[in-house]
Amino acid sequence: MWSGEGAHVRINEKAFSREILSKYNSLNMAYSIIEYVLRETRDKIEPLARSSGVKVENLVDIKRVFTIPLSLHRRRDAVAVCFKPSAINSFEAGWVDPGSFKHDPSAWRVFKEGEGDALALEALRRINIMSQVHSRVGLIESSPRKVSGGVPRAPGGKIGRFQVMGLLQAARYYLLHGDLEKAKSFGLNRAIFYAWAKHYGRGYIPKNAKRLYIDIVDINTEGSVQSSDKSRVQEEVLGEGAFVSPRGYFIIGDKEQLPEDYDRNITNKIEGVVPYELAWEAALKYLSRFPRQVLEDPVKFYEKAYEPVRDHFIELVVKELADEETGEETAKIERPRGHVKPSQEKKYGLFKWMKKM
Repeated sequence: MWSGEGAHVRINEKAFSREILSKYNSLNMAYSIIEYVLRETRDKIEPLARSSGVKVENLVDIKRVFTIPLSLHRRRDAVAVCFKPSAINSFEAGWVDPGSFKHDPSAWRVFKEGEGDALALEALRRINIMSQVHSRVGLIESSPRKVSGGVPRAPGGKIGRFQVMGLLQAARYYLLHGDLEKAKSFGLNRAIFYAWAKHYGRGYIPKNAKRLYIDIVDINTEGSVQSSDKSRVQEEVLGEGAFVSPRGYFIIGDKEQLPEDYDRNITNKIEGVVPYELAWEAALKYLSRFPRQVLEDPVKFYEKAYEPVRDHFIELVVKELADEETGEETAKIERPRGHVKPSQEKKYGLFKWMKKM
């Protein structure tokens, strides 16, 4: 099923016999099957991921759970459509156009009860469901990482300053440069830097550079690249000096801040308070109201964009913008389209589209 931004590979639950379903937890089965398939096909997927930028991951989150056949995308003029694996080579982005979508209802309904039993049993045998490892194959493939204490957490009902800083810095970078993966790296990097600067003062330079990272966030990134002084370079990014690894990710304390690290320390913390996708969209709209010179200047950005909302982000940004119609004033900075065709961008809001029905 194509949702408008990515493909969901789904198996009809009736492909498993009642006997199997009565013996094993359905979520454990789903996790094991996906993990097993990804590990077995990694050698075939990785070359495709490197050449195309596509990433394939074992992930189920709230926004994916509610994506069903013929459901409308919340941001784009797109409808979720199903098609059989045999049709993937002929798939076109135009299939998701709400006005002329192409959907194969039989793609979901063709199955034989019990045909998935052997796969489920083999996956459950091979995969340790207690490991909590979710494989990801893509350009930023790395070893699984776990997060330990030390990251400022958002208190109940409120997003913490650390998360607000990381979110707004990522959105700022994305608006100006359009690379989401590097935007996440930049967002976490700047959140760590400003937390460290507040703790020690901007004039303090630790003798051991690793303390700059360890003292603020204790993140186990054993799979990330340890960047030596020779391999990393310092660049001026949005008015500030920052170390960058050969892979293009930002560095503090000889460690890269990877998109996965951002997700664990920014995205997941925000999700505990408000859906991250809503917070991200609100951050983009909020920052788009500022002139370019404010976003490019770190001091002006901090004082004019971050400080006024850092303690009341939900009330001043998310709630205020969530109810606005999509026909609001044109942003001063156009958000990069990436690989999305103009026809896929949202021309009108969901409610306006529904009125036309």
